[in-house]
Amino acid sequence: MRPPVKTLHNEEGFVLITGLLILLILTMLGITATRNTSIELQIAGNDRLHKETFYSAESGAILGTEILEQNFFCDTGFDSTGSISIGDPPVTTKIANLEGQIRVFERLVKRKDDTSPKNNLAFYTNYDFPDDPEDSGFYVGDPTEADVAFPISNLDPGGNPDNDLPDTNYLYIAGRTQMLPGGALQMAAGYEGKGKAAASGGVAKIMDIYSQYLGPRNSEAIILLSWRHLTDAVGTCNY
Repeated sequence: MRPPVKTLHNEEGFVLITGLLILLILTMLGITATRNTSIELQIAGNDRLHKETFYSAESGAILGTEILEQNFFCDTGFDSTGSISIGDPPVTTKIANLEGQIRVFERLVKRKDDTSPKNNLAFYTNYDFPDDPEDSGFYVGDPTEADVAFPISNLDPGGNPDNDLPDTNYLYIAGRTQMLPGGALQMAAGYEGKGKAAASGGVAKIMDIYSQYLGPRNSEAIILLSWRHLTDAVGTCNY
């Protein structure tokens, strides 16, 4: 006769297995939370970098208006303060350093329909860009293309754009002379009598300023600002 089968009720080790399962679940939750936090930090960092890059380009465009106005007051352009070699193959070109922080390049600027060189230390005379701003290769952060670059401390001394440090603004400036719409008004004004006139209109230079900012982690922003300079404005050439 076979002995009866005994059912074992030994549950030793159950608590350990349960604890390991709970620990595994908590570990997965912790990894997920850490990953989500890391992604959110990256998103916040990228958003901050985007805003900093945008506002840096915008501030460069605003500074460009002051540099442009200063350039208008110098009939022959800014005075040269030295020269550097830029481009590949390298070309020696004169430069003007403003306030020790801003560099203006006397590059060979050529209009689309012209092959004659042009001194853009007087870049207010540029009426066209060397390349179409809509072309992808226009914004290259290259002193051979830009009119102005700053700060100087972030520019490679050898003039090689591939070695430029981040946090650099490049300005591309060109524009044309335009007649402004105007009108005249004849009026009678008390003791002045009939025939007094008030008129508006005139001539202005309408300039486009492209401000390109190259920042850390390959960040880049471009701002286009249009600026109107009245030709009868006068000032002193300070540079």
